[in-house]
Amino acid sequence: MKKILSILLVGLLFIPMLASADTVSMGLEEVLKEEGIKYDLKDYKESDDKINIYLFRGNGCGHCKNFVTFLYEIVEEYGKYFNLVSYEIFYNQDNSKLMSEVSKFFGEEATGVPYIVIGDKYFSGFGESAKEEIKKAIKELYQSKDRYDVFEEMNKGEETKDISAQVIAWNAFFIAVSTAVILFINNRKFNELNTKIDKLQKNNHVQKQEKK
Repeated sequence: MKKILSILLVGLLFIPMLASADTVSMGLEEVLKEEGIKYDLKDYKESDDKINIYLFRGNGCGHCKNFVTFLYEIVEEYGKYFNLVSYEIFYNQDNSKLMSEVSKFFGEEATGVPYIVIGDKYFSGFGESAKEEIKKAIKELYQSKDRYDVFEEMNKGEETKDISAQVIAWNAFFIAVSTAVILFINNRKFNELNTKIDKLQKNNHVQKQEKK
């Protein structure tokens, strides 16, 4: 019985837990440096009170570089509103998978980069026509009382799934323990019954011998 319980307890180690993927993100300064864009960010600081612009990009992607250049150009006016969180997808499969998960969360399939997310708005690709929409989205999200963040929303769903998985695992564990206990009790009763039968048989044998 002790061996059975030990095995079941070890099984607890395998209860599903939410694992973090090996994604790598970069801030605005790192991206500017990687894209070879000359910059001066002495008046730009990342902070928790600002909104996050999520950018999925690829090294060598011209449209991605154009978007990063555009962000730098509006830093003086809009830099007080946003942080940049950038994921390079050409050389990082986890980042690429994350982009796919985010786009599916929005009900579509991202087919290329840059893929830009600002609150509950997303932009596939980048060109002159998107500049005003992006600036508007940045300001509106910053001024919103209920700031939407796609990763926070996705994590809510993952937490629910994780709790459900753990509940199922715990139920399976308790069923296994209960089964083991029942088997142990039944086995013990069976052994006690066999012992009684053996004693009765021995007593009958002794009585027969005495009668002879």
